[in-house]
Formats: sequence, C-alpha cells, structure tokens
Amino acid sequence: MNPADSIDVHQWLYSLGHGQLCKVIETQTLWGETTCRVWLPGRDSVVNVSASRLTSLKDSRTESADSIFYLVIIAGTRKTPNSSCDTTKQ
Repeated sequence: MNPADSIDVHQWLYSLGHGQLCKVIETQTLWGETTCRVWLPGRDSVVNVSASRLTSLKDSRTESADSIFYLVIIAGTRKTPNSSCDTTKQ
C-alpha cells in the first residue's frame, strides 16, 4: 500500500510480511515514513508495520469477510497463559 494512501484506524488490511490479515490500531508518520500499529488476530499479537508492507484486502485476494469474522472469534476465545483456572488446593 502506498503510504500516501489513506489508512484508517480500525481498517482491515493484509500484512505482506506476516502473510495474514491485520487490523489497524493506530498510524504514525515520522520523517515521511508511515508506520501502523496493527493487531494480527491469527497470532493474537500487536506489531508495528511499515505502511508500505500493507495492502488492501481487495488487492490481497486471500481473505473474505467470513475469514475475518472467524479469525476475530478464534482470537477472542483463546486463553492467555495467566487466565488458567485456579489450581490451588485447600
């Protein structure tokens, strides 16, 4: 994606470097370089990506709206390491 193109917060894009969908959390332009903080639902992680390494979903031709919905649901149901049940014995 051309950094001059408008990238909106909450927009779904495709990260070329990660090979998966991502959701833009915030953008920042410094010295002419636009960087986006994105959420990768397939990894349930947040990373910084150069805007030049992002492309629109239409251009990626890899995912549908149903795929986005599925990834969001799966990421939301994952347990984090600290969310396990209390195993203390009384």
